[in-house]
Amino acid sequence: ALAGGSIAPNTPVWRSGWTGWQPAHEVPELMSSALSAANGVVPNIPPPPLEAGSPYDLSSDPRYAGIAIPNTESLKDTIARVLPYWESAIVPELQADKTVLISAHGNSLRALVKHLSDISDEDITGLEIPTGQPIVYELDDALKGERYYLSER
Repeated sequence: ALAGGSIAPNTPVWRSGWTGWQPAHEVPELMSSALSAANGVVPNIPPPPLEAGSPYDLSSDPRYAGIAIPNTESLKDTIARVLPYWESAIVPELQADKTVLISAHGNSLRALVKHLSDISDEDITGLEIPTGQPIVYELDDALKGERYYLSER
């Protein structure tokens, strides 16, 4: 990606499991043309797995007892995890004409936005979802509709 010129070497990149933003030129995976998104989101390629026992490994956290915590997750994996919850828990509330507030971050939000807005794999890599900016969906009975940021209205 860097060699191909699709992202600048000093572009800040971040992925789930990282502790912060890094310049693209410090991320070895970006030297390959397989990863071209400046935000590190590639639908079918997971980031490197977290090391067992690292400070960011949640598998021994008692709050997650009994839950299989993946040590890496691509956007495709996140979609496979999020959409069943969307269908079983959120859609029935919307169909009951309730207002639903979803608080999430990162790929979980990206998975929902991709699904609700029917965004392609190619286009989702360029979608920026700003931190702390509420996204509003006004959905019709078929759960299709308009997306905008609350700050825009």
